[in-house]
Amino acid sequence: MADVRQRVLDAADGVAQSLTYQIGRLEGELQEKQGELDVINRKLKAASDAVTRRKIFVVASAAEYYCPQCFIRDQAKSVLALKPGSSPDDIIECDACGLSI
Repeated sequence: MADVRQRVLDAADGVAQSLTYQIGRLEGELQEKQGELDVINRKLKAASDAVTRRKIFVVASAAEYYCPQCFIRDQAKSVLALKPGSSPDDIIECDACGLSI
């Protein structure tokens, strides 16, 4: 009977050791997934902030027009400029982000 007991204990040790070897890998996976979750949470916050920023976006001040992309993404007031050689009805661009309107 002692032989059976020892075999069961040896099997228990093997199972525990096998699972213990997975700790480092699993912790690494968890850290990677946490990083992915952090990225998703930042994107979600940015999307939520975009709704609010759109509501408060000011198109122009005096003769300057502001870039909607810079403001909605980063709440930055970047000025839109006429593309060289264009008329007022043509393309305006943002030097900060490259948006063309």
